[in-house]
Formats: sequence, C-alpha cells, structure tokens
Amino acid sequence: MKRHRFTNSTGTVAVRGTNSGGKYKSKLEREGFIKAYLGADVVSVHLQQPGITYTDGSGKPRRYTGDLLVRFNEKSKRRPLVIECKYAQALADDPSLVEKHKRVALAFNEKGHDFSVQTEREIRTPDFRMMKFVFDHRNNDPHPANHEIMTCMRTHKSLSLEVLIKAVRSNLIEQYALIPEVWRLVALGELKVDFHQNLDLAAKITL
Repeated sequence: MKRHRFTNSTGTVAVRGTNSGGKYKSKLEREGFIKAYLGADVVSVHLQQPGITYTDGSGKPRRYTGDLLVRFNEKSKRRPLVIECKYAQALADDPSLVEKHKRVALAFNEKGHDFSVQTEREIRTPDFRMMKFVFDHRNNDPHPANHEIMTCMRTHKSLSLEVLIKAVRSNLIEQYALIPEVWRLVALGELKVDFHQNLDLAAKITL
C-alpha cells in the first residue's frame, strides 16, 4: 500500500519580549504554535515540552515529549494543555497511535495537564490565515505612537482600524505607518480582533 509522505520543515520560532517559543519539527507544529499562542487566556506556549513517561500496552515504560505546552492565565482556571500536532493522514496510516495517545493522556492527567491531538483540520481553520497575518507582526520594532494607540483604545474600548489610526494621527502617511503597530499589539495580546473578519481598515479592534 502506498503510504502518504509529509514534507516537514524545522526551525525556531519566538515571540519578542516573552518566553514563548522553541524549536519546531514540522510546518504543522509551527502553525499549531501560532493557533495556540493567539488563543484566549493564553499566557505562554512552548515547543517540544514537556517530557513524560507513560506505560504502553505491554506494560513497558515509554518516553513522550509534547509538541506544544500551553499555559493559561489564572482567571481561566484552565490546566496546562499539551498538544500533539499530527497530520490526519498520519493518524489514519497508523491506528496504534490512538491507543498511544490515550495512554499519554492518562499520564498527563495524573500530572495535572490536559492533552489534545490536533490535526491540520483543527489548526488550519478559516480564521487561521488572519491569525498568521497578525502573528507575523509580533517581532516588529515598537512604534513611537504605541502609547497613544493604547490610550485611545482605553478611552473608546472598541474602534475600527480606520477610526483608530485617524484618532491618533491626522497625516495620511503617518496613519498608515500605525497599522503594523496595531497588529503588533494584537499579536502581543494588548489589543484583540475577531480573526474571522478581514483585517482591513473596517476591522473592529477592541481592548
């Protein structure tokens, strides 16, 4: 039987000014990192963490390392989440992975962690394109007007991107120079957007 082959890519991803990041072993892991990092209530996301020992079906101890470790803020009352990023076809090709993941989940549960297997179907959702667009601004140099942007947002709570940049600057060129800074602030969680909308001048920005 012909087996599906995947082209993987390796590298390192980081978020400036935070401890989130690490080395990824596939494109799907990097995409999973972006999806998790921009999720609600997330404080940090780490790649290739944590390691744990679980018992396989024959009773032998095995080592497993998560692809992603997601930590949430205390308000959410959510336990740390370990994510395995796996292509759906890879799961279909190897049914034994289902049993393995069940045993890994039990081992993590005993340690106070939740466990989830996510495929490209859960990661590459319709909003992912906008999430990736924003995430790519995470390491921009801060714009000198960032405090003015945040002051404006604290006053109004919610504005369209167009209204926001016009409130901060009157010159058209200076207004458009603010847009990457708005996306940087969204990427860092200072501002929020609905990733299901097109991130154009009509996009709604909230505090």
